[in-house]
Amino acid sequence: MSIKTVARSNSAQLSKAAIFVFVMALVLLQASVVFAAEVHVVYDENGGSVTPPFIYGDAVVVTDGESQLFRFTTKNAPIRYKVTKVEKDYGLGGALEEVPPADYADDTYTWLNMTGDGNVLFVTFEEDTTTYYNITVICGANGSVYYRGDLILSGSDVEVASGTDVVFNFMPDVDYVMNSVYWDGVAEVPTPRDLEKSNIVEDHDLSVSFVRLAKWYLETSIFPDLVGAGWITIEPDQIEYDDGSWVELTYDTNPDFKFNQWGGDASGTAHTYAQSRGCQEQMKDRAEGRLNAVSAEIKTVRAVGDHYLEGILARIEKKLSGATD
Repeated sequence: MSIKTVARSNSAQLSKAAIFVFVMALVLLQASVVFAAEVHVVYDENGGSVTPPFIYGDAVVVTDGESQLFRFTTKNAPIRYKVTKVEKDYGLGGALEEVPPADYADDTYTWLNMTGDGNVLFVTFEEDTTTYYNITVICGANGSVYYRGDLILSGSDVEVASGTDVVFNFMPDVDYVMNSVYWDGVAEVPTPRDLEKSNIVEDHDLSVSFVRLAKWYLETSIFPDLVGAGWITIEPDQIEYDDGSWVELTYDTNPDFKFNQWGGDASGTAHTYAQSRGCQEQMKDRAEGRLNAVSAEIKTVRAVGDHYLEGILARIEKKLSGATD
């Protein structure tokens, strides 16, 4: 083989290698390209503004196929405006697509699965002639008030259009419960966790307060102190009990003794005594500092020589008392 032939052979191999590298570079470049979708936003700045998070010039650019949130901010002075229409143009020469008002009722709209670069979003602001009323909310400590899922700070006004139906939700903190709800100075009875009012046509005041959940404690003592004479089983056996809890008291005795009766605030001779105190009664008891006793008395049946020792030998007592804040 001549030197010229070898040179031509090596040159051909280098050309093939260069072509292969070029083709692979194109493939990798195409794989790395991220296609973008674009939408132009058109609106009258005299009535408000539209705020997407990424703006390049007068267009919003997102990754092709992704969604984009638009937020509408209306002007309130000197003239109040509102969003009356939102329309979309896909750049295909067809008619505008009107967005249902429910899709932007909270002054936001999300354009789903945006593709292409000829999209246009038209937002119409018009003068708002609606009459609005304020509901002033006063919320006490240890709880929160919500309206349409938003936390309402104490002292704030909730603005609603005339004729609106409203629902307020109340959320006590841990270990607290509803204390009172006042609408225009009148107590809502019974105290609700949610307050609904229809057809608002004037200003109103809402006042809400919360109170610490009553905690109750059980103490066991035997009098006289006769070890093993008898005992009471508690179910559930807890360190403290929530207001209104059910507690079952079951007595057991030593074979030398028998159960006589339940005493104190309890009564009867049943083997198991179920005790529950209502919320309002317990709250009153706590405020007045009274103790509510549940007790069991045990009599002896044991023979001592030629005698029978009768009478009360042991008194098992449980006291129910309210916790202080």
